[in-house]
Amino acid sequence: MPKVAQTIRRKAITTILHKGNTYKTQYLSLVLHLSPENKQSSFSFVVSKKVEKSAVIRNTLKRRGRHIVRELHTIKPFSAVFFMKKGISELSFSELKNNITQLLKKGRVLS
Repeated sequence: MPKVAQTIRRKAITTILHKGNTYKTQYLSLVLHLSPENKQSSFSFVVSKKVEKSAVIRNTLKRRGRHIVRELHTIKPFSAVFFMKKGISELSFSELKNNITQLLKKGRVLS
């Protein structure tokens, strides 16, 4: 089972955005890059001010997302950037978890 890293550095995000595949749900977009040289998974969450004006809520959404991904047991190491969309702040924790797991299953990272 691969280890999960904290977050992605800004320089690596551009590489992921250019080389990765995109998957979408109503509240999330995922750009996923599977690379054979990755030993551990890394990810980042992006919440725009257009999505939620309050910094407290934006940070809460990012913390929830990071917690959910760290708890999942992935089958492949991956690099991913999650983009949160409008309306996500109304979701409960379990609904957010379902959206994230659904996207990772679409990307064939989860079984």
